[in-house]
Amino acid sequence: SVFEHKKNIYVVKPSNAADLALGIKELYEKPELLHTIAHNGYNLFRKSYTPHSVGRILKEIIMI
Repeated sequence: SVFEHKKNIYVVKPSNAADLALGIKELYEKPELLHTIAHNGYNLFRKSYTPHSVGRILKEIIMI
């Protein structure tokens, strides 16, 4: 998977307020983890999800 919990994303159970609250608390208490996820998530976005990046991938697919 492209997304990895606590590496470039923080995953919580859907529709679970308690899990969301625990996630927010953990990130609040561990600013280094928050920074790591933010940094890695931004780099993943820049590499794979900007319009330029998506265009490059589509161009490669079309040229095959």
